[in-house]
Amino acid sequence: MIDPLAMPVFKPLWEAFPYLPGCFAAWRGMSLGEISASAYAAADGERRPSDAIVDCMAKHAARSLGNDVGEAVKRYFSRNSAVLSANLHGIDCLPEMVQAVPFFGLDRLAGGTPGAVIPVLSCGGVSLQSSAYPRGLQSFHADAPARFPLFRSSWQDTVELNAPALTTKDVRSSAARWRPTRAYEERGLGTVLHHLLDPDTLALKRFGEQAARVNAKLYAALFPDARPVVAYLELEEIARELLIDDLARPDSVLHRALFTPRLREGLLRRLAGVRGCWSPCVASGGELPRTAGNGTAFFWGVDGRGRRHPLRLSPDNGALEFPGFHLPLVPEAVIGALRDRNIYPGLFVSYMTLALEHGLCCHGGIFLVRYLPTMLHAVRDQFMECGEPLPPLPGRTMLAAFAISMQAREAGRLFPAGMLELLTSGGIGKVDLQRLAALPLEAVLPLSLARWCLDYTPRSQRTPAWEAGLRNVAWEGLTIEVL
Repeated sequence: MIDPLAMPVFKPLWEAFPYLPGCFAAWRGMSLGEISASAYAAADGERRPSDAIVDCMAKHAARSLGNDVGEAVKRYFSRNSAVLSANLHGIDCLPEMVQAVPFFGLDRLAGGTPGAVIPVLSCGGVSLQSSAYPRGLQSFHADAPARFPLFRSSWQDTVELNAPALTTKDVRSSAARWRPTRAYEERGLGTVLHHLLDPDTLALKRFGEQAARVNAKLYAALFPDARPVVAYLELEEIARELLIDDLARPDSVLHRALFTPRLREGLLRRLAGVRGCWSPCVASGGELPRTAGNGTAFFWGVDGRGRRHPLRLSPDNGALEFPGFHLPLVPEAVIGALRDRNIYPGLFVSYMTLALEHGLCCHGGIFLVRYLPTMLHAVRDQFMECGEPLPPLPGRTMLAAFAISMQAREAGRLFPAGMLELLTSGGIGKVDLQRLAALPLEAVLPLSLARWCLDYTPRSQRTPAWEAGLRNVAWEGLTIEVL
C-alpha cells in the first residue's frame, strides 16, 4: 500500500499545514481501531478530571438525556480524561463531524461492551448559519449541500448557545417547506422529525439541549449492536458554569490570567494571531466589526438578539467593551456577566478552563491539534516568566477527527456520508465496525487528505491534472448504498 505521506499530490497540504505529517507518521502501520484505542490510553501519572467538571458534565448530560446517562457520563470521566472536541453543536449532519464520533470511539464500538460512552465537547458559540448549519439539517448527494432549515432566516445570526427551544409549531412549519429530492432524504428527515417531536425533546428548555438529545438517539440507531451513549456537551456552557466558581478563587488559573495585568497583557501579546484567540486589534483601542474575524478578548459579548460581538480592551486596559457594552475587568463584574449570560467564554478561556484548570484531555481536528497546544504552551511560558505556579499540562492533544471511513454511493458516484446518508443504511452492525477497526490508516487517509487539499489550496494554485489526481485517490472504507 502506498504511503500517503509520500504522495506528491498532497504537497500543497503539507505546505499549508506543516505539522500534519508528524501527526500521521506516528500512526504508520496502525489500524483505525488501534488509533482510536490510543486516545483513551492513560499515561502513568496522568491527571484525572476534577470533581467539579465531572459533576458539571454529568448534570448537563442528565438534563438532555436522562439521569441514567448522566450517571454513565460521571462514571466515564471519573476514570478517563479523553474527550472528542471537534464538532459544532447542532443536529449533526456534516460528514467530517458525524464520522469523527465513530472514529474516536471505534475501538469500543467494534469490540467493547454495548453502551460505551462517547463524550463530544461541541462548540455552541457559532451562528446558526455556520458551515455545520446548526440552523437545520443537510444532505450531501450534490456538489453543494441540500439544506433543510429548522429556524427561520431571521435567526441565522443568533449563536447556537442562545437559540430557543423549538416548539411543535416551529418544527412542523419548517418541515412543511422542505423539498427533499431523494427517497433517502425523506426517510432520514422523517427519523429526525420523529425524535424532534418526541414530548421529552420538546420539553427541554434550549435548542442546544434538544440537539444533544436528538444526536444521541440518532447515533444509537446508527449503531444498533453497540448502542453507544453519545453525549454532546456544549463546551462554552460547561466552561461558563465552571468559571462562575473558578473566577471567585484567586489561585485559579483564569482568575490570575484575567486579573493580573502582567499575565493578561503577556497572554494577549503571545497569542495574538493564533487561531481560536484574537488578532492584535483587540488591544488597539479601535472598534471591532461584529463579523470581521478578529476573534475576541477572552469572552464574547451577547446582544439582545442572541448574536455574538467581539470584545476589545478599553483604552485604559481596565474593561472589556463592544459598542453599548462596558464590562470592568474585576472578578465580581465578570462573574455577574457570566451568570446573566451577557458574555460567554471564547475558545481560549473555554479550553484553559476545561483542559488546564480541570484536567480534560481534548482531542480534535486539524486546527485544534495545533492551536490547543499553542495556547497551553503560551500560558505555561507566561506563567513561568512571571513566577506563577500552574497545574500540570493535560496529556497530548490527538488528531481524532479526520478519517472519512464511510461513503455513500448513488448511481455509481461515491461521496462522504453524513447523518442523513448513514441513516439509510438501516444501521451499521458489529461486523462492519470490526472491519473498519481492522483497516490500516493508509486505506482511508488519502480521501481525507484530498478533501483538505481542495478545501485549503487557493484556486490560483490548482491545475486540472492535480484536481483529477485528488479525485482518484485510493480508498477502502465502508460503502453505504443510498436510493
